Amino acid sequence: MTDPAPSGDPRAGAPDDEAPRRFQPLGDYDWPALPAEDTVARWWDRVRDAFRDEDPDAPFVADAALDRFAGDRLDRIAPPPACGPLLEDMTATLQDWLAQPNGGDTVRLIVMPPCEGAHILALWAGAQGLEVLNCPERGDAGHATLLSRSDHGPLVIPALETWFLRTADGLAGVRALLDAVSRTDRRCVIGCNSWAWRYLCKAADAQAFLPKGLTFQAFDGARLQGWFRELTSSGEAAGARFRVSSSGTDLFGAAENGSADYFTRLAALSLGIPWVAWRMWRNAMRTRPDPEVEDKAETAEPGRRTIWLTRPDTFAMPPNAGEMTLLTLQSLLIHGALSPEDLARTLPGGATRASVPALLKAQMLVLSGTDLRCNPAAYPAIRTALSDAGFNMDEL
Repeated sequence: MTDPAPSGDPRAGAPDDEAPRRFQPLGDYDWPALPAEDTVARWWDRVRDAFRDEDPDAPFVADAALDRFAGDRLDRIAPPPACGPLLEDMTATLQDWLAQPNGGDTVRLIVMPPCEGAHILALWAGAQGLEVLNCPERGDAGHATLLSRSDHGPLVIPALETWFLRTADGLAGVRALLDAVSRTDRRCVIGCNSWAWRYLCKAADAQAFLPKGLTFQAFDGARLQGWFRELTSSGEAAGARFRVSSSGTDLFGAAENGSADYFTRLAALSLGIPWVAWRMWRNAMRTRPDPEVEDKAETAEPGRRTIWLTRPDTFAMPPNAGEMTLLTLQSLLIHGALSPEDLARTLPGGATRASVPALLKAQMLVLSGTDLRCNPAAYPAIRTALSDAGFNMDEL
């Protein structure tokens, strides 16, 4: 198998914010960066200063005077899935290759950061009408035999991280799958999160079976702004203003003075990952609990609802967090989501008793049904903690 490469240079011609952007090879991810002098705390101050005008009576709403939205309300204001234009990007990347007959270069590997939860590759496959192969149970090797049937069309395996467990005997399923993929004539699109891919390259020599992976281009401020504007232009959010609580400035207003600065820094804080930015954006949304409280800008346009955006949530490791806490986070990044029992199996001595409750309290972890997963909004903080502690990092 030869290493795939998207046709054309994905950066060539500086594509506009609405055009699909082809995926690029792993290692070429352009991490959005804050200016050197910025920190998370200073980011909000800079946004406030950029928006504040010369009028001493400029609108201002204290964050303490605002209430959070309930989760179902947020789903109506900024509905999932949190992938934005990624589905179109994926189609632009894969459609010509998929249209080719079987044989030759048969595999595409799509590697993306963890915590997205919705298995975007599976959503894309459903929209394209392609067959999807999921692993019904971690470590199950039997499902890989379906790949021996070469008379079928393209096959999508959306989440390679679900085919193994990081234990002494937990790699049988993924090894059988990798061997089957290397032998099939079917066109296969395989998805894997970036932490799982790094682990599989070390533990199962996965890079010897699959070609070099592709990943999306980081979402910069302009693309986030365009996506969120479109996302909130219909449904319950239609007609609402999205205003920064510290200044009252409308992020999507006609002037949009300073809004590019806001979204540039949101792109940096979210590492350019759309589902992380989407979570940060939604989590910052607030409503005024007392509709009788007047605001100068609101009374100028009576009846138009305002959704306020506060300082983004910040996340910190639990007090006295040790190596077991970090190993817990690493394991969940690798696997995506695990039951408490499976998580314990991946850790030395099976110990999770102290680390999981502390991580849940710190909101670094969330419950997804009965499974544990890393909080997408906390992923940048988790990644920084693991990097600072010297853990092997993923690659995009």
